Amino acid sequence: VTCPVGTYPTGIQYTAVGDLDLTVQAGSNLGTGGVVATAGATAGDADNLILEFAGTTSSVSFNTQAFPRLFDVQSQAGDILVDLTAAPANNNSMSWQANNAATTHGIYAISHGGGDVQIVRSVPAILEFCVTGVNSVAAIEARTGGAGDVTIGDGSRFLINGGQHGILASVVDGDLSIALGSGDAPGRLYGIRPAATGT
Repeated sequence: VTCPVGTYPTGIQYTAVGDLDLTVQAGSNLGTGGVVATAGATAGDADNLILEFAGTTSSVSFNTQAFPRLFDVQSQAGDILVDLTAAPANNNSMSWQANNAATTHGIYAISHGGGDVQIVRSVPAILEFCVTGVNSVAAIEARTGGAGDVTIGDGSRFLINGGQHGILASVVDGDLSIALGSGDAPGRLYGIRPAATGT
C-alpha cells in the first residue's frame, strides 16, 4: 500500500491478515492517529514500513498534531523493517520532529513473538528524529521477544532526541545492535538504554 502526500484526519492505519508493506510519504497531515501498521497474527507475518521524503521536502514537523505514536509498527511474531528513505532532492539531510504533549513515541516497533526488528535508512543522508513533548517516552523504541534481533542505524549519522530516552531497545535471546555513527552535535544524542538479556 502506498499513501501519497495528503490529509488523513484520523491518521493512516492498516492491519493485514498476513504480511504488510506500507509506504508513507512525508508531508502528509497525519491528523489524530499517526501511522499504525500491524501485520497478521500468524508467526512469520512481516511488517515493512517505508517512510519517504517526497520532492524537495526536507523537514516535517508534527508539533500541532496529537497522537500517541508517530509511527506504530507491530507484528505478532514476524520481522519488522522501518526504512527511513529517499533523501529530498534539494538537501542531503532529513528531519522528523514532534513535540506535542500527546506524543509519547516517534517510532514504536515491536515484534511480540521474536521476529527481527530493523530501523535503517536506504540512503546515506543525515537524519534527525526528535520527539520532545512533555510526555515523551522515547524517540525510538524497538523490542522483540524470542530469538529475534534488534538493529537500529547503519553507522552513518543519525541524530536522536527524545524526552525520557532517545532510544529504548530490548531483546530476549537475540542480538542488539545500535550504530548511529560519529560527529553528532553535543546534546543531540540522548540516552540509549539497552535492556537485553541476550548478546
